[in-house]
Amino acid sequence: MIRAWFARTVLRLLGWKTRGWDSIPDKCIVVAHPHTSNWDFIVFLLTRWSIRLRCHWVGKHTLFRPPLGWLMKFLDGVPVNRSGGRDSVTAIADVIRERSHIALGVAPSGSRSLNDHWRSGFYYIAEKAEVPLILGFIDYGKKEAGVSDFAVHITGNITEDMDKIRAFYDGMEGRRPHLQNPIVLKAETSYTAEAESTPEADSVPEELG
Repeated sequence: MIRAWFARTVLRLLGWKTRGWDSIPDKCIVVAHPHTSNWDFIVFLLTRWSIRLRCHWVGKHTLFRPPLGWLMKFLDGVPVNRSGGRDSVTAIADVIRERSHIALGVAPSGSRSLNDHWRSGFYYIAEKAEVPLILGFIDYGKKEAGVSDFAVHITGNITEDMDKIRAFYDGMEGRRPHLQNPIVLKAETSYTAEAESTPEADSVPEELG
């Protein structure tokens, strides 16, 4: 495939290595971390092409209307309709359940600004849709990008599940390490005395599309 060859060539010339996984589940959420720079979009896009991973993103259904609706779909966007009083977590989980194959990219950092925790929508979407997490990464320290060769299955024990995620990302550096958000959810009782009462819905940025 020309696109995959092109991406591998560019990354190789830039000194980057990629890591893929041939056994990615048919339906999953791909976590993207660290996310600290606009350059992440370029590296992630080339990495996706290189390892031949089709990663979708979600957007408000009105974005997919004419005249640009075709472009949103061409860029692997998936429309989400929150009508009927559904929250974002439920609406996105429904989209996943309705499809036979989908890898949905989510950046739990929420933005490139420094925060004291990850947004928790990705976790609750995976739990509600009953799909595993695949851990995507861009490590500027080692100049390596790709996805984990294992899945994290949601057990409902948030701290134990997050410990697996923390262990994988340990030592990885974003392009701007000082803007790298700590890998912790507000709902983890070992990190905060007040658990979340309502899951935060992730806004999936266009960089993952």
